Amino acid sequence: MLGLTILGLATIAGVGLFFLALASSLDTDKDLEDFASQAQARDFASAHLPTPLPSATVVEALHYERFTDWRLTARVRLTSPNAAAQYVDQLKQERKVDDNYCGSAEPGAGARYFLPALFACGTVKPGSPAATLEIACNTR
Repeated sequence: MLGLTILGLATIAGVGLFFLALASSLDTDKDLEDFASQAQARDFASAHLPTPLPSATVVEALHYERFTDWRLTARVRLTSPNAAAQYVDQLKQERKVDDNYCGSAEPGAGARYFLPALFACGTVKPGSPAATLEIACNTR
């Protein structure tokens, strides 16, 4: 009887460990602290933009979540308010838009964009302080 109890407990523990491992493998959320360096975080954020962020950009906050669709939000700080404004101007020149997929509303400040390779829509808006930009990008 003791052997069956131990076997039963071992089975329950094994099943619990299996579900814990499964849950960990499905956890695709990433936050800023999950990146080994600022460069990796900046490259990850840049992959969700029409034009890469300048190399001196500091990622202050980043959250990425994925299940069937994904969503990225980030706050980045450029070297100056002028650099932030220039980045938004460059993004406007290089972006693609898809009014049918993403909607046609341009943010009051900043820019919207469409990433055709990812079927993703995004916005970049000025943040506070003035050298920061707020990024939001997601699939629909």
